[in-house]
Amino acid sequence: MGKIVIDNEYYIHVDDSSYNLCKKYVNKKGKNSEKIIGYFGSMSSALRKYVEIKALPNDDETIGIKEYFNRIEKFTEQIKKLLP
Repeated sequence: MGKIVIDNEYYIHVDDSSYNLCKKYVNKKGKNSEKIIGYFGSMSSALRKYVEIKALPNDDETIGIKEYFNRIEKFTEQIKKLLP
């Protein structure tokens, strides 16, 4: 069916039976590539997973559970601002 872009890195591919959260990245050979993060039964489930991923700490970062949930709240609000 189509593709819904969330940001420069993530998008949701929509087909007849699922919403597929996908991530763009540069592979080891230096070529642009894409991978499917997960298959979801609804748009809201795919977006919920996106928010969880974005809230995770970077590789060199340690955060507490409160900060993690604050980040989830922040990214959820950003998604809501995109909705009509």
